[in-house]
Amino acid sequence: MKPHASGKFGTGTATLVIFDPICLISRIEDTGDWWSIPDEELSEVNAGNVIFASLGCDGGYSFDVYRLQHDEQLPAAGLRAKVRTRMGSFYIGAGEQVIGEDIGPSTQYGGLLFAIPAGNYEVEIQLEEASGNLKIYFKQIDEEAENDFTDSPALFV
Repeated sequence: MKPHASGKFGTGTATLVIFDPICLISRIEDTGDWWSIPDEELSEVNAGNVIFASLGCDGGYSFDVYRLQHDEQLPAAGLRAKVRTRMGSFYIGAGEQVIGEDIGPSTQYGGLLFAIPAGNYEVEIQLEEASGNLKIYFKQIDEEAENDFTDSPALFV
C-alpha cells in the first residue's frame, strides 16, 4: 500500500502528537507544557481532541500516513486511539509542537499538516523496529472519538 503522505520530525520530548488545531484552541493560552500534567493530557486524549504517543526516546523520526476506506481494516499491530478533526486536517509531528503559549504547530521544524475530510477517526500507530519509521493509519468512523486511557499512550520499540 502506498502512503498518502510522508514526513519527518525531531523530538526532544520523545512524543508524537496528532491533532486538529481547532480542537485544541481552548489550550492556546495554556503553558507550552500543559500536556506534561497527566490529568490534563488524559483529559484531552480521552475527549478525542489529541493523540499523544510516547516513543520511548528522543530523536528524529520519519513517518508514512495511510488513509483507509470504510471497508478496509486497521492492521491491529500498534497503538490505537480515536481523534476528531473539525477543520479537515491533522498536525502530525513532535509533541512539543502542540498548541500552547499563544502559538500553534509549525512545520518549519518538521511534521506535517495532513488534509483529510472532517470527522472522527480511529488511528493506529506502528513503530518499525529496524528502521525507526512510524506508520500512521487513519480510518474514518461513525462513532464518537472518545478514548478510555488510564495512562499516557505509549509506543515503544
